Amino acid sequence: MRVYQDLASLRAEGPRRRAAALGVFDGVHRGHARILDALGAAVAREGLDESLVITFDPHPLAVVRPERAPRLLCTLDERLAALAGCGIETALVLPFTADLAATDYARFAREILVEALGVRFLVAGYDFHLGRGRRGSAEDMAVLGESLGFRVEVVTPCYADGRVLSSTRIRDDLAAGRLDAVREALGRPFRISGRVVRGRGRGRTLGFPTANLAPPPPEKLLPPAGVYLVSARPEGEIRAGLMNLGWAPTLKGEWGPEVHLLDWAGDLYGRTMDIDVWQWLRSEERFSDSEALAARIREDLARARRILASGLLT
Repeated sequence: MRVYQDLASLRAEGPRRRAAALGVFDGVHRGHARILDALGAAVAREGLDESLVITFDPHPLAVVRPERAPRLLCTLDERLAALAGCGIETALVLPFTADLAATDYARFAREILVEALGVRFLVAGYDFHLGRGRRGSAEDMAVLGESLGFRVEVVTPCYADGRVLSSTRIRDDLAAGRLDAVREALGRPFRISGRVVRGRGRGRTLGFPTANLAPPPPEKLLPPAGVYLVSARPEGEIRAGLMNLGWAPTLKGEWGPEVHLLDWAGDLYGRTMDIDVWQWLRSEERFSDSEALAARIREDLARARRILASGLLT
């Protein structure tokens, strides 16, 4: 997927006839996937040149109503990786500013979508709104498109357990530790990505070396502190592991995620790791000494292997 960080860079690539979808796409969940599937189908059906996702960063509420801005399921890099996994050809990261927030939806459609980006087809979710005061609904865009030369397809919502699937709902489930519901809604495990940094090496002295990840940015929402069954691909092959998310109070008292991969040894310093979070195992605890901690880790590993034997990761 080609990624452009500003409008000028994408315009410099020359004219294209595009089908587009736009929004934050936080989490790139199954509801978003329905929109993205419709986007790819529109390109083929309408004989257009490419699919384009326009995603905003930061979240619009962080600009117009900072006190209401949510913590996010994905960092920008994680969001772009998920979009690429959905087969999107081009992504434009449009900086969301106060000036953009004040732009009328008709002006945005004319100057940016049509004149700058060559949009001929727009795929919109059922709750689509655009422009100053969120006044441009999908229906308004369809009427406008008749004069500007683009058509609009509205995608119906995705449901789970009788309720509309949304980023807000997934955030609530994640904050409550309902990882099964999060995995079902996303269509994949929740992911934490980060660069491996040097820790104090205490885990190695216990016989359980860990990769310490740099703390995620503050706008990234995380599940509750605790010990989790996770997986990663340190060398392309999936490896299960244990992650402590929290302060690691017995040995270091520093906040962040640290991961011990089962049956794997290697140097990960400086590399970026994608950690998929599968199941909560227990709350974070403080132990009397390192021997008690090591005994608890052995219990955690035995439990993890029992869960893995049931086929959770397959």
